[in-house]
Amino acid sequence: MNRVHNPTSKLPPEVVSRIFAFCPSVKCIAPADGASIPKMAQTLVLGGVCRRWRSIAWTTPSLWTGIRVFIEHQSPQLEEEMVGQWLARSGCLPLSIHVLPQRFMVLNSHESVPPLIDILNRYSSRWETLDLQIPLRFVSWFRGDSGPVSILKNLFIRDYLDIFPFRNSTSTFILVNNCPTPAIVQVYGIPFRSLSISWNGVTHVRLGEIYGGELFHLLQVAPFMTICNITEVKEGDGGFGSPQDLTHHRLQDLNADYQSSAVAEPILSRLTLPSLTDFLYRDLSFGVLRSLMSRSSPPIRYLHIADVNATEEEFIEIFYSIPTLEELAIYHLWLGEDFLKLLASTAIVSRDNGDVAKFLPKLVELTAWFEALYSWRTLATIFPSGPVPSGHWRRPLKTVQIHCMCTDDEEFMDEEAVSQLLAVRNAGIALKATNAETGWDFIHESWKYLKSQKASDTEHAEDEDMEGAEDGSDDESKDE
Repeated sequence: MNRVHNPTSKLPPEVVSRIFAFCPSVKCIAPADGASIPKMAQTLVLGGVCRRWRSIAWTTPSLWTGIRVFIEHQSPQLEEEMVGQWLARSGCLPLSIHVLPQRFMVLNSHESVPPLIDILNRYSSRWETLDLQIPLRFVSWFRGDSGPVSILKNLFIRDYLDIFPFRNSTSTFILVNNCPTPAIVQVYGIPFRSLSISWNGVTHVRLGEIYGGELFHLLQVAPFMTICNITEVKEGDGGFGSPQDLTHHRLQDLNADYQSSAVAEPILSRLTLPSLTDFLYRDLSFGVLRSLMSRSSPPIRYLHIADVNATEEEFIEIFYSIPTLEELAIYHLWLGEDFLKLLASTAIVSRDNGDVAKFLPKLVELTAWFEALYSWRTLATIFPSGPVPSGHWRRPLKTVQIHCMCTDDEEFMDEEAVSQLLAVRNAGIALKATNAETGWDFIHESWKYLKSQKASDTEHAEDEDMEGAEDGSDDESKDE
């Protein structure tokens, strides 16, 4: 590119540098696991345009703060040189370090830290994001430069080649002479006790396998945690003793799979969670759930509840106690006609009718698995048509997915039910009613069946009319 055709040739270097910093091609991409991975090649593209651009890009530290390194069992010298130069150009800015192995490569054990990792360790005081997607036995390589300062805010550790890693008892994450205080921690496969970090500033936690005692300890030492997702909570105290009564004032999202109710109930029966907004409760005692809701009075917006043994009346009682609920997902519960009829009778209510108005007044989305649905017309009644009378309000329900577990595919709705449910869909409601096992869409298939029946009846009637006309012609011919 020459000066005549270069629109930036007359701009001061600091302006061009600022433009480069906002260039979309050098921003990070966000994969599904939550870590942002820099597109490094795009940074080099800027320096390949012309000599002036290269000079400006090479002296713009913000372009060099993110790096993705592929480690091998023996790092080439050229790669080590490139990584060293890249990080040196980042000035004093916080760094985002992403380390991966070559795909399908099995790394060999090292007696000493590879030179490439040693280069990364020299910059540990500026690690803001550390994303290690490597075999877990190599995590201990990343132990820093022995400096007393750490600005680490985001820590991601998982085995890139193993989607569901088991706990590796020999893996550790320890920075020498330093105990970082990250805000986001997402770690799979490394024992809880082997993570040498301060949990006091953590806000978002996603962990793999931990013991019940470790989970309760985490709740004790992470007072600012708002999101806690655990793949599996196993039986055992992890060396932290029995849980005591605890109120966690910040936790909003608790999503954990427990090995058994014997693991979950001692924890949940001791907790009070007044800020809880998102909650997964699966295959546990109804009494513990009711007690937790009663103690905490949380402003829950999303509730996922499955395989809990209780009566329909008891579930309705729980739903009455959560008027803030916006999304409700219920799986394998004994709910049916009474629940739907109550939704229908409270779809539009007077603002003065306090008791009735408390039943799921903010519900926007409902997903439910029913053993059977005995009346399809009842489903249509939870969406009353027409304007809302003065002094009343309508529940903002916009999405309903009903899955029936004991209904045959060949069971069709009657014409009136199909007409009512299609009217609901045409009004903009995302309504689905399917067989939980086969995915059979009862509304659509019933509409197709009724349509074919009408066509068949019409064709049969036309055939009868034609036969009648032919018989009349024959009679007239005989008379002649």
